[in-house]
Amino acid sequence: MSVTRDWLPATRDSQLAMAQDWMERVCPNESAWALPPAAVQELNTLGQEAEDALATEKNALRKPR
Repeated sequence: MSVTRDWLPATRDSQLAMAQDWMERVCPNESAWALPPAAVQELNTLGQEAEDALATEKNALRKPR
């Protein structure tokens, strides 16, 4: 089985933007798609943690050494 990642954006910023886009599609359809609220909350938490980690990394790179 071939594993390709050509669907995944190359940069972290783009990956987070894609994840945010998916969250904007998933959350409004939570009930219609019968998604467990705990799963949606976990997705939101993971998305926020990823954004926070990227911001922390970017800030660390900006600081002069």
